[in-house]
Amino acid sequence: MSFEQVKARHRLAWGLDVESYVRHTAGELLPVAERLVEIADPAWDGSLIDLGCGPGTASFPAARRVGPGGRVLGVDLAAPMIAWAERSAASQGLTQAQFVVGDVEELGDIPDGSFGCAISNFGVIFAPRPERMVAEAARVLAPGGTFTMSAWMNVGMVAATYELLASISGPAPEGVSTSEQWGAPGAAGERLAAAFDDVRVLPIEVPCSYSSVDEAWNRMREGRPPFALAYGRLPMDQKLEVEERARALYREHADVNGRVSFVRQAAIAQGVKR
Repeated sequence: MSFEQVKARHRLAWGLDVESYVRHTAGELLPVAERLVEIADPAWDGSLIDLGCGPGTASFPAARRVGPGGRVLGVDLAAPMIAWAERSAASQGLTQAQFVVGDVEELGDIPDGSFGCAISNFGVIFAPRPERMVAEAARVLAPGGTFTMSAWMNVGMVAATYELLASISGPAPEGVSTSEQWGAPGAAGERLAAAFDDVRVLPIEVPCSYSSVDEAWNRMREGRPPFALAYGRLPMDQKLEVEERARALYREHADVNGRVSFVRQAAIAQGVKR
C-alpha cells in the first residue's frame, strides 16, 4: 500500500459519518482542544492554522481567541469534515475562521511564514510521513512561531484500543507512521525537534464516562472513524467477536451501576520554529 493509498483510507474513514463523530467524540476532545489553544496562546488579531482540523473542535476556540480581526485556517483531508466545520463556523458567526480541504504533508498553496501559530488536536498524528508534516508545519510559520499538538500516549486504555483496532485492520504498510507511534516515550519531542527548538511535552488526562457498556460500545463503533471503517468491512461472525472483545474491555471499567469510566493518557507537545 502506497502513502497515497493510506491517505485515501484516512480520507474515507474520517469523512464516513461526521455527524456520529461529532455526537460521540468532539465533546469528549473539546477540553483538550481548549487546553491546546490556551498553551498555543495565539495573539489577539493574530493568525493560526489548525492542521487536521476535523469538524473544527480546536479551530473554534482558536477563532474566539484571536478575535474578529484575526485569522484561523483549518485544513483537513476529509471534505465532509471541512463542510461540517464551515457550517458550524457560520452558525457561530466566526467569520475569522476559514476551512480548506488539504494535506498536512503538502501545504503547497500556503505561502511560507503565513501564520504565527500552528495547532493540531489529535489530527496530524495520522499523517503517514511525520517528517514531512513537521517540515510543512514549520514552513508555514513565521520565525518564532509555535506549533502545538496533542497525541495519545500508547498506554492503558489507549493501548488496549489500538490493539483492538490493529486486530481488524492489520499491520501498517512498511515505512508508514501510525498514530500510536506518536505515543511512544520521547517520540513527540524527537520528531518536533527536527524543525523546532525549546520543545516541551506536557502530559494530559482525558476522562471518559459512559452511562453503560452499550453507550461505550456505540462510541467505539460510531465515534472512532478508523475503527468504524475497519469494523464495517468485517463479516458478521467477526463483527460479533470484535464487539464482545470491546464490551469485555469496557466491563472491566464499569461500576456496580453499570456506568463505565476510565482515563485516557495523552500529551500536548509544543516547539518554537527555529
